[in-house]
Amino acid sequence: MLEERLPSAVRETLKAVGEAADAAGFPVYLVGGIVRDLLLRKENLDVDIVVEGDGIIFAGMLVRQLGAA
Repeated sequence: MLEERLPSAVRETLKAVGEAADAAGFPVYLVGGIVRDLLLRKENLDVDIVVEGDGIIFAGMLVRQLGAA
């Protein structure tokens, strides 16, 4: 469904989030309305991610990985 419903830029970002989370040992989950709307085949680009653990540390790691800092 992700391949079918989400633009490539969003998929690539979610992949980067997943890879960073795996490398750091942080479980992450796609949550919220986007999950519902994927199942209902409705367009929604409001992406919410939950991080188990220290979200601030994970965000810093992700920023460095993506070269956004």
